[in-house]
Amino acid sequence: MHNIVNFNLGITLLAILFALYFALPKYKGLAKVLQAAAWFLIAVFIRQSFTALLWYQTKQSFFLIHIGVAMDATILLLMYREMFKKHIEAKEVYVYRKIFIALIAFFIVFTIVNAVCWQPLNTYPSYTRTALSIVIIICSSLHFHKYTYEPIPKEPSELSDYVQSRVPLFWINMGLILFTSATSLISIYGGVLFNDKEHATKAANISIIQAVLCFIFYIIMGIAFIKAKKRKR
Repeated sequence: MHNIVNFNLGITLLAILFALYFALPKYKGLAKVLQAAAWFLIAVFIRQSFTALLWYQTKQSFFLIHIGVAMDATILLLMYREMFKKHIEAKEVYVYRKIFIALIAFFIVFTIVNAVCWQPLNTYPSYTRTALSIVIIICSSLHFHKYTYEPIPKEPSELSDYVQSRVPLFWINMGLILFTSATSLISIYGGVLFNDKEHATKAANISIIQAVLCFIFYIIMGIAFIKAKKRKR
């Protein structure tokens, strides 16, 4: 079990570092939507580093997953908020969908209520992770609809961000929808698998699969930032 956890943490951190290696040098020149994706990588790297530290100290780290759900939801929903903003040509302004701020508030409250009432901090938060998985799959699917059916923007201020972020966002959303779909069953049944000692062997095997999927996902994120170009002013 010890070697399995070391393997899981090791390949995940390596994949995140790979993505950050290409994201951070370009950060200042990226569109806001890609900067949010970079912050997602930073948040995940910090969380995984603390998870590794607690593991070596033989301490339980499920509370980091509780916190991670709220963090991931906040950052990703801000990314989607920027992605789905609408430009009104008559007023020359952008309109942001208020639903994303409402969803951020929902996940923060839901995480707290879940930890207090249903799944304590020392257990796997399957309820909140499942809810976040559903939101990510819906938003990622809508992203492909947006870039397939919406016309190319004509405003110069919008066109630069559109050109810079279109290809990276394709890779980011493809990675998100593939990873979330593949791990959705883990999110749903994680409360049973990871919280019950009788399923320790199954949990170990599933954690290997999840680690491999994480590795693939963060490599895809790295490819997205390789494709990203600095914004032209």
